Amino acid sequence: MIMEYETKQNRLLWLPSWQREIIARYPSLYRVPSRERARYYAKFPEKRPPPEDYCNLRYGFECREGWAKLIEELSKTATSLVRVLRAFGFQDDAEIAPVIVKEKIGTLRWQGDSNLLPPFRDLWNSFTADIQHRSAFVCEISGYFGGLRDVGHGMLQTLSDAEYEKELLRRAKRQSGRESGPGGSGATK
Repeated sequence: MIMEYETKQNRLLWLPSWQREIIARYPSLYRVPSRERARYYAKFPEKRPPPEDYCNLRYGFECREGWAKLIEELSKTATSLVRVLRAFGFQDDAEIAPVIVKEKIGTLRWQGDSNLLPPFRDLWNSFTADIQHRSAFVCEISGYFGGLRDVGHGMLQTLSDAEYEKELLRRAKRQSGRESGPGGSGATK
């Protein structure tokens, strides 16, 4: 089912530059409406954004820049897999369409639609599972080696040692400001 989330404004403009660059390098993946989305626009043409505004992703990449290389690898592999399947006649209508690429429970998740035949679908699903596993060792902020960390209140993030220390300090400052209350001796400026 298509969720209604598009607006009349160009959503690409408010994305960070690293996200716009990846989307621009893989237009067949991110800028061409999926079959499902195309059917929706055929039914509701007034909802279709101008082509220069279109992006398959709900809100861009819903993670930090440290995972840009993993997203680049996902994008390159998806594009290459579809191109090879079509070029060699294995599946002329092969399609992979991302809808959500985000951080969830501390790791990178790829959610989307594909019409790949079973052996190729299994290959693609294995690849995305591998990227998800590898993301647990890449800091979401810096891109350096990291680990899955509990940053408080059951929240998990994949962070390097340095970013984890920064996060703990940030949370400690915020917590000390709450404990003293407004106007108290521990209020932060």
